[in-house]
Amino acid sequence: MMSGTEALAVGSPAEQPGDARQLNALTEISQALSGVLSLRSGLLKVLEVLERYQGIARGAVTLVNQSGQLHVDAAHG
Repeated sequence: MMSGTEALAVGSPAEQPGDARQLNALTEISQALSGVLSLRSGLLKVLEVLERYQGIARGAVTLVNQSGQLHVDAAHG
C-alpha cells in the first residue's frame, strides 16, 4: 500500500508540479517534526527538506530562549 507522499511523487522534487511539490514538502516537514524526540534534529530535517524542495543553500532556525535572547537551534549549509 502506498502512502500519500509516494502516490504524489513524480521523480525528483524539481520535476513535480507546484502543488504536488508543496504538498510533499509539507508532508515531509510534518513527519520530520513529529517523528523525532529532539527538536534540534527535527529542525535539521526540516532544513534538509527545504533544501530538496525549495533549493535553499543555507538556512537557520532561530528561537527565543526563556531569558528572551535569540538562539540558533539549527543551521544548514
